[in-house]
Amino acid sequence: MKRSAYRWSLSIAVATILSAAAPGNAQDVGYGYLTVCNKGTVAISVVSALEDRDFGYRLDVSGWWALSPGDCQVVVRRQGFDGYSGERAAPAYVGFAFFDAQHQGTAGRIDSAPDLGKWQNNWFQAMTSGVMEGPVLTRSSKTLCVHRAQMGYRQTSESANCATLHAEGDAGPFFPLSAALRFEPVVSWYSSATNEMVGGDYYLDVAPRPNDLELHASAGSAREHDGSDVAEDSSDDSDLLKQFMIAVAEAKERADAEKKAEEAARLEANRKVLEARRTDPVWIAYEQQQQQKWGAPRASPGDYSAAWNGKQMHVSGTVAEVSVVEGHPSWLTVRFRESPSGAFVVCSPSPSIFTGLFGDDLNAIVGKQIEVIGEVESPPYCRGTAGNIRVLDSDGVRMLEAP
Repeated sequence: MKRSAYRWSLSIAVATILSAAAPGNAQDVGYGYLTVCNKGTVAISVVSALEDRDFGYRLDVSGWWALSPGDCQVVVRRQGFDGYSGERAAPAYVGFAFFDAQHQGTAGRIDSAPDLGKWQNNWFQAMTSGVMEGPVLTRSSKTLCVHRAQMGYRQTSESANCATLHAEGDAGPFFPLSAALRFEPVVSWYSSATNEMVGGDYYLDVAPRPNDLELHASAGSAREHDGSDVAEDSSDDSDLLKQFMIAVAEAKERADAEKKAEEAARLEANRKVLEARRTDPVWIAYEQQQQQKWGAPRASPGDYSAAWNGKQMHVSGTVAEVSVVEGHPSWLTVRFRESPSGAFVVCSPSPSIFTGLFGDDLNAIVGKQIEVIGEVESPPYCRGTAGNIRVLDSDGVRMLEAP
């Protein structure tokens, strides 16, 4: 049985190592585990979601664990920092799904949550909530956002639309699945009598059957599940790494595809605007004015001299570098190959003018020729050592078309 590469969080793994290395601190940290065992005759898939509200809302969703008949798996690991008998960890949610040959998922349900014991609030929790105790396992109506492949992501909004969810760690697309159970374990605690951690282990049996969405859940026992972790813990780390790298590659492919789609949409929108302008009398007159303006003789940045200062100039050159210094405002500076000392540059207090014309990645215009029209300023406003033209609107700069 293979683990999801996302199942173990680094924080839990490190905490486990530290608690094992320092038994004197064992009473400060406790753990709650839920092991699910398939006692039925058909396969079932399991997803879990760990909820935390300590630093804003957070829901870490992991899955799937595919449980064939006879398989057992730890599907929830919760950590608690009180570690005293009866106190609970933050809740987790568990969902079940049946997947057909076309990978279409149908939620499994549990009509009655079995009794796995009770948790107890400490005096402060009881005073503030008015609740002394409650069941470890209850039915749930919480919606989880899932997809058909292996997943591991973080959701930071308590109310999420699965169709439009953009989660940390996974691009989806997602569909909603009702979680069957809410799990609030009493974490393990330190026993001074035995000088070891005790409790924190919970066992759930499900018995899925053909053509039946009810899972017929019941409480399991430690004896029935002895050795259920062996298959999981003995899985090859290289296999986990391979799964992780595949997931990273798939996420990058999705991000690249989205970026290409956005760029294609931008270009298509520009094309439609230009098409509409060709028959608009106002824009026809404007273009004629622009042609007259851009038809003025061009000068090279390498020919800059003090005689340019204060004059309207039409300058064209090859871009050597584009840099942006963040601030209020942020300043963009374009340096030219023809002026390697930076004696003449082009600058703008609105980098969005350039990104709107040339795209978000301004490094893409390095090596290409642009032309600008404007008054040459000296002393300069930006990083030129002698003079510059300041671009204040999109009519003052454009890409120079190849002859």
